[in-house]
Amino acid sequence: MDIPAKNVIVLVMACYSGGLFDYLKTTEDKWVNRKEEGRNFLVITSQNNSSTSDPVPINGEMYNPFSAAVERDFQGEADGFSTGITDGQVTLEELNGYILETTHKLSSRAFPQSIGSYDPDIVLYTLHLDRP
Repeated sequence: MDIPAKNVIVLVMACYSGGLFDYLKTTEDKWVNRKEEGRNFLVITSQNNSSTSDPVPINGEMYNPFSAAVERDFQGEADGFSTGITDGQVTLEELNGYILETTHKLSSRAFPQSIGSYDPDIVLYTLHLDRP
């Protein structure tokens, strides 16, 4: 498993997607040093390896909790998640923590997981703070 890209972030919304998490644990020697190499590798799954990824009602519409959390993250809600300080920049750690916690909050039957080797402080994107 050779992943030459500098930054690899994988978001997997699928039933039993935790099977990928379990597999990656067995191949850790292939990617564990990415952070020390100045590269980042993060996989976030919507579910564990034994559960389906079911939609739930959110604001009167049916959504997958993981998809809803990812959407909210990219709308800027993850900014400041880890630190409580909103600075208009979303780091890898903020994205990871926000998606994991929000997915589970939206559905107690969701068991999102993450695995990787990365610099938690790397800025993934900057928000446009002047938006309405």
